[in-house]
Amino acid sequence: TAAKGTVLVPVEAVAFTPDSKPFVWVIDAGTEHAKKRVVSVGAMHKDSIEITKGVAAKELVAVAALNSLDETQRVRPMKKGTQGLEG
Repeated sequence: TAAKGTVLVPVEAVAFTPDSKPFVWVIDAGTEHAKKRVVSVGAMHKDSIEITKGVAAKELVAVAALNSLDETQRVRPMKKGTQGLEG
């Protein structure tokens, strides 16, 4: 269970800047664009990690294709229960 005030995300959602700062790609549902956001991380929980600062509970976070994302391209969230291009 995550500590109060933290958000759990899959471990694969967290990447690192060249100077080793953790970040996630937050998806703006209105514009369908990803934005890189530096975060603070906390404890690990099996396949998840706590985000202690930088992401709100209701925000969408990218969990796949992180290396190919940039802030100019449009993305769309996958539907629950689908994989890859099905979503």
